[in-house]
Formats: sequence, structure tokens, C-alpha cells
Amino acid sequence: MDSWRSFEYLDKEETDSDNRDNKRYMDKKNKAERAQRKKDDNARILKLIDTAISVDPRILKFKEEDKARRNAKKNAKGSKEKQDAEEKARKEEEERLAKLKAEEEAKAAKESSASQKKAKEALKKAVRKEKKAIRDLIQTSAVVGSEENLKKLEEAMESAGVDTQALSKLKARVQAAVASGSANGLFE
Repeated sequence: MDSWRSFEYLDKEETDSDNRDNKRYMDKKNKAERAQRKKDDNARILKLIDTAISVDPRILKFKEEDKARRNAKKNAKGSKEKQDAEEKARKEEEERLAKLKAEEEAKAAKESSASQKKAKEALKKAVRKEKKAIRDLIQTSAVVGSEENLKKLEEAMESAGVDTQALSKLKARVQAAVASGSANGLFE
């Protein structure tokens, strides 16, 4: 800032001297004092301007609007980043839950296949046990008699397959035949 004010009228030393050196010395001293006064005056004016700006409601309103505009841009950018971060976190959570669900389904499928396998093995074991029991009954008694009746009995066991109820009925008929002592009605 440059002021038009001059502070020559406040000079303490008079420069009306006959001695040239003395005159130069006084001019130098006065010039330094004027510069200091001008510096102080400029500081006073700047302080006055700052005070006026800080209390002027029009300028305060303008500054608030400017600050709100800058914050809106910043918040928009921040909210977009925040939304992106939330979206990313939500997707990661969904992926994690999907992965857990898939693992649980795989575990359940594995367990069910294992239980199915155990049930199948238990059924096979029961069928073998029934067939063995029928064969043991036939071997311990001479009720069946001929090879043809033995083949029919084996075919009946094979046709029953893994049906334990059919094998149990066949076993009951064989036991009845063994108890009665004749193979009549065994293959009906």
C-alpha cells in the first residue's frame, strides 16, 4: 500500500544550515524518521481496514457463502468417497457372506453325502445279512432239495435286490418251509 501522506511537517531538525555535511546529516535523519512514521501510519491503516472487514456484515456474509461453497465441493467429494467406501464394504460383506454360505452348503452336502453313503452301506450290510441268513438256513436243512429250487431261490434273492422287506418275507417263507419240512409253497 502506498499512501499520499507525507510527514515532512513533523521534522524536528531544520536543514537550513551553511555546512553541507551537517545539512546532509539532518536530511538523512529526517528521512529515516519520515520512513518510520509512514510505516507506522500504514500499519495503523491496515489495522483499521482489518477491523472494518471483520465487523462488516456484508463481507461476513460473503465469506460464509464462499466457505459454504468450498465445503459443499469438499463434502460432495468426501461424500462420494464415503459412498464408494460404503459400497465397497457392503460388497465385501456380501462376498464374505456368500462365501460362508457356499462353505456351509458344501459342508452340508458333504455331510449329507456322507450320511447317505453310511445309510447305503448300512442297507447293503442288512441285505447281505438277510441273504446270508437265508443261505445258512438252506445249507443247514435239506428242504430245498434240487438244484432247480436252489436256482429259483437265488433268483428270488437277486430280484429282491436291496429291498430288505422282500428279503425278510423270503426268509420267513424259507423258515416256514424248514419248519414244515417241505419246499411246497416256497416259490409261490
